[in-house]
Amino acid sequence: MIKIHHAVGWIAQLVLASLAHGQQGPVILGAGYTAPTGIRIAPGQVVNIFARLSKLLVGEVIAPGPNLAEELAGVRLTIGSGPTVPIPLFKIRPLYSCLGLTVIPPFCFDVAISGQIPYTFPASSLGDPVFPTSIYIQEDGSPPQWLDTRVFPHQIRLVSGACPLLYDAAFGFGCARVVYRLNGLPVQSVGSVKSGETLILYAFGLGLTEPRVRAGEPAVAAEVERFRRPILILEFSFLASPRPWNGLPPDSPNVVVVEPEYMGLAPGQIGLYQINFVMPKVPPDLRRCRSSPDSNVTISVAGFYSFDGVGFCAEPDAEGGSQ
Repeated sequence: MIKIHHAVGWIAQLVLASLAHGQQGPVILGAGYTAPTGIRIAPGQVVNIFARLSKLLVGEVIAPGPNLAEELAGVRLTIGSGPTVPIPLFKIRPLYSCLGLTVIPPFCFDVAISGQIPYTFPASSLGDPVFPTSIYIQEDGSPPQWLDTRVFPHQIRLVSGACPLLYDAAFGFGCARVVYRLNGLPVQSVGSVKSGETLILYAFGLGLTEPRVRAGEPAVAAEVERFRRPILILEFSFLASPRPWNGLPPDSPNVVVVEPEYMGLAPGQIGLYQINFVMPKVPPDLRRCRSSPDSNVTISVAGFYSFDGVGFCAEPDAEGGSQ
């Protein structure tokens, strides 16, 4: 019997036991100070589903491409309430290497299944922007096990530069977010940003687009729906460990809301969004950065249901910025 342990949608995670139809005994749903609220996902989001299979997987299995696969290594994920649709899969891989062991412990059957939540699926037409649904898993045609979840308009996660694209938080260690220049180089590694410079953020989980696209296929340019689009907030403040804004910031001369040139799917990629914006005027009295991990600008991608952000260094507009 397959057991779904937890799912990571770049932001939310929850540990669950197997939830089988017609179960005969108790099931542990989670632990903490409040009742479990379920996994949070968004249309089009790239997620990792962590499960325990009944067979041993000795190496990762990757979709041959260019499109994602509906089934890998006999494992299939679907989503919906009542009727379901497939979750396209990038890859499935074991979490631990157990080669050479004479006795195989249970954790050797644990795997990470990377997939993309469809943009539309049964029940996603409900008027409420947040609604419940379920993710189902099958192995070699076995009866499906399921995980209850809630769908949100977005679950924002900025891309990290030094970590594998589809597995960001191994053993609890996150990776630094990155802002990119048009030449593809991270701004954190090549000097300070100047006013008027065009910069790019890459992200997952920004939700529905206009026009609609199909999950599991390389995307064409399509902008995020405007009436649910997150906002870009720039805060000019010298901070060694910047914290992003969640929602609208207070009225302050050091805070600027920036209109992006483009916020939508990255053409040719699957489930990846990009945000292009022009750096506004940098205050001349802004304190300059000295060394990593200094930053004097924090950019936040903030929505009603989720947010993320990153700090970087900008050059004051006029000579003589504070030292």
